[in-house]
Amino acid sequence: MTCPRVKVKMLALTAIPGGLGHAGLLVRSSVSSYEPCTISGYPTVDAGLSGQSTATATDVRIAYLGGVATRVSAPLPRLTITSRPRVASFTIQWADGNGPTCPAVDEIQFSLPGSTVVQTARSMYEPGVGNTRFMGIYCSHLSVTPLVKGSSGSAR
Repeated sequence: MTCPRVKVKMLALTAIPGGLGHAGLLVRSSVSSYEPCTISGYPTVDAGLSGQSTATATDVRIAYLGGVATRVSAPLPRLTITSRPRVASFTIQWADGNGPTCPAVDEIQFSLPGSTVVQTARSMYEPGVGNTRFMGIYCSHLSVTPLVKGSSGSAR
């Protein structure tokens, strides 16, 4: 059974230190459902960019900053959701830069697989800095990894 009425609460949006030319975020959420169900797949993610434009993430199984390291033909992780809240996570990644043609990321919107509940974040936590509204510069290649159980954003 899929989870059309899953309850989602964003717990944290945290910067992931990336290498030169990469930026990323770890998204952690609490999920529960009145009726037991399972979810699997990719969150739907949009980045609101300065200048009123939007970037939509493409699905990637594994990325530089997280994901699911399995064969492409292997099924994605399935999360059993009950009335007891549990933590689920995923990562977002993009090519960043610094220049007049690359806008700033103003907000991140996401919904979990099969859910119509949209969560919006306009700030993030950056280790060593604290909470900040600056989420980075977006140049290209916004991607999202599958939803996994736990808070790491990875199932390796």
